[in-house]
Amino acid sequence: MKKIGWMLSLGLLLVSGCTSPSTTSTRPSAPTSISLQFEVQPTKPIPNQPVTLSAKVTGNNKPVNDANVEFEIWNKEAKSHSMLKTKQTAEGTYTITNTYPIAGTYNVIVHATTPQVHQMLSKTFTIGETSNKEQSHHSGDNGLMMHIQLPSNAKSGQSTKLFGHIAQNNQALTGANVEFEIWKEGESNHDFTDVAETKPGEYYSTYHFKTPGTYHIKLHVEKGKIHDHTEQLLIVK
Repeated sequence: MKKIGWMLSLGLLLVSGCTSPSTTSTRPSAPTSISLQFEVQPTKPIPNQPVTLSAKVTGNNKPVNDANVEFEIWNKEAKSHSMLKTKQTAEGTYTITNTYPIAGTYNVIVHATTPQVHQMLSKTFTIGETSNKEQSHHSGDNGLMMHIQLPSNAKSGQSTKLFGHIAQNNQALTGANVEFEIWKEGESNHDFTDVAETKPGEYYSTYHFKTPGTYHIKLHVEKGKIHDHTEQLLIVK
């Protein structure tokens, strides 16, 4: 009798174990796509005034609270580039407060990454008086946006990291054929580097600059009907 009772208890335990997954399967699935909204407060900031940048992340019409959100910001006149990490300040809202001493137009790429998806959004904001000068990123009629991220200090004789961020219609462009073309100003020799996609829409390479000087860095992108490029200058000391 004791043996029969033990077997009945084991059978009930197995049945309970088999039925438990069905209760967890009713949980809502994580979103496989997300939407981004970008806001600036105050709407018309001036130099050296604290500016709050915020991104609202939603998926399945609900706030997304497990995102890693960064603002990639640069200004051509200031010749500066930064990647700023945000803090979550509300449901699905990620912010950072900063000051900008130089007036002009600032380009922003909002990077939002969840365990399921990486999303990019391209926006601009202005500090003080605006300028109509050419921006330091390239955006074409096909919705393609390309940006080259270069180091602020590059030295000859050292390995230098190069990043290219590519999006189309504010979606990270993945699986593209990407390469950096590099040549020193005044010289005819052009080098092409191998590039690895480190995360969706981000392409990484390194290059060893042998001598100081001004170098042209050209980012080439090919995928399907897309064949485009953008170029920046880098001063190597």
